[in-house]
Amino acid sequence: MSVVNEIIDGCNRVRIVGALSIWEAAATWSDLNSLLSAPGPVEIDLTAVESCDGAGVQILCQLHKLLAQRPEQGHVTGISNGLSQAMRLAGLNADGLPAGQGEA
Repeated sequence: MSVVNEIIDGCNRVRIVGALSIWEAAATWSDLNSLLSAPGPVEIDLTAVESCDGAGVQILCQLHKLLAQRPEQGHVTGISNGLSQAMRLAGLNADGLPAGQGEA
């Protein structure tokens, strides 16, 4: 798993690649939290998340909480099929993550 960050036109574009699992949870959350705490707009791309376990679902819940605190500046640009399936199994839906217009 990796967290890739690019700044394009003043926006932090964050892409999570690989598994959101207990093995990567601490490092993933540390990377995400610092990027989400930075000033300015942020887009989170979850289209490359291959799989997700309970620890990954916790990260998604924290992500939702942080993005809800800055609705004009943060949103999700996509959700992978594997992640969508894990969310359904956990009783969550993609509507819980703030999405950009017409996305996720």
